[in-house]
Amino acid sequence: MTINIEKNRNFHNFINDYRIEEAKKILQDKNYSDTNILNIAFKSGFQSKSVFNRVFKQITGQSPKDYRSSFLK
Repeated sequence: MTINIEKNRNFHNFINDYRIEEAKKILQDKNYSDTNILNIAFKSGFQSKSVFNRVFKQITGQSPKDYRSSFLK
């Protein structure tokens, strides 16, 4: 209820935003450049690659693969 009122978001969206922020940090990190997207999805708290890809693209406008390649050139 606090998240709904204070952040003007529902809990599910709040959690997904947090998870995507974690995934973005991992995708930008050169130490994880060889880690596959599925493992990054799991590290970020997602249970499937398809949901991770869909939510990531909804929030960032890019696929995780495209996002990673823009940082690891």
